Amino acid sequence: MSKETFKEDSAESTNNDFNIFSTRFYLDVSEIGNQKYSVITDLRDKHDFFHKFNKEKLQLEGENDLQVRQMYLKHTNKRGNIFYNIGRFSPPEAGAIYLDGAQVGYRFDNSLSVSVLGGLNPKKETESSLAYNDNAYNQGLSTLYFKKRKKGAYLYLANSFVRQGYKSEVDREFIFHNSIYQPNRYHRLTTLAYYDFVPSTKFQNLWINYWSSIKRKYSYAITGSHIDVIEYTRKQDVRETLDPSVYESVKLKLRNKNTRKVTTEFKLSYGKRESDDLTKTEGSVGFIYHRFLNKNKNAHASFGY
Repeated sequence: MSKETFKEDSAESTNNDFNIFSTRFYLDVSEIGNQKYSVITDLRDKHDFFHKFNKEKLQLEGENDLQVRQMYLKHTNKRGNIFYNIGRFSPPEAGAIYLDGAQVGYRFDNSLSVSVLGGLNPKKETESSLAYNDNAYNQGLSTLYFKKRKKGAYLYLANSFVRQGYKSEVDREFIFHNSIYQPNRYHRLTTLAYYDFVPSTKFQNLWINYWSSIKRKYSYAITGSHIDVIEYTRKQDVRETLDPSVYESVKLKLRNKNTRKVTTEFKLSYGKRESDDLTKTEGSVGFIYHRFLNKNKNAHASFGY
C-alpha cells in the first residue's frame, strides 16, 4: 500500500489522495510430462509498481488492470538438442526485449547453443506495461556459450542480433552482448552492451565492471558506463528537471572485511552529461553488519556527499 498526494501549484491547491494496492501473481510449474515441460505465468499491475518509481505513478489514471507480463511454455530438453519457448516471454540472451511469439534453438553440446526468435513486440519505449500489438514485431538470432571450469572459473557469453519494426518499417536494429569471465574466485570481468545500427550507429548502453578480491579480506570494483538519451530517459528519476542527455560515469567501490560480522565500504563516483557538460561527483563511507538479528539479515548504514 502507498499513499500519494497530488497538488497543483496555484492559489487554490487541489489535493488528490489515493491508495494503491499492488498485486502480482507468479507461477512456475515444472517437470510436466515425460518431456519435462515448464509453464511460467507472471501477472502484474499495468503500471508495474514492482519496478523503479517513475513518472507514470504521478499520473491519475482511470484504472489499473493486471497485465500479462509473461505466459509461456518452456521446453529445455536437457537430454536432446532442440529446445523452444512459446508464448509471451523475455529471452535473456537477447537483451531487454519481450516477445509474443517463439524461440527455437539447437544445442551443440553442454556449452554452446544457437537460437532464432520471432514474433510480435508487446513493449513500447514510452510505456512500462505490455500490450498486444499486431503491427510491431521482433526478429533475432542468438548464441549462448557457458563453460564452467574448476576452482570457481567460468565463462558466459551471450550475443544476439535483433531487428524491431512496425508494419513494414524497421525501427531499430542492434547487437546485444553480455559476458562474464571469471578465471578464479578472486577476479571477475563483466560486460554488457547494446550497439545500434538503425536508426543510427551508436552505443545505446555500455557497461563494464571489474571486481577483484585480495585474500578474502579486501575487495574492489571498478565500473564504467555510457548511456544514450533513450536509456537516460528510462533511468531518469521523477524529481529530475534536466533534459535527457548522453551520460558517462566511472565508479569505484572498496571493501574491507574488518571482522566476520563487520565490513567497511567506500564508494566514489564521477559522471558527466554530454549536452550541457554538467558533472556529478559522489562519495560515501558505509558499514555493513552481517547476520544482523539472524543469519539471513544484514544491516547497512552509509554517510556521503
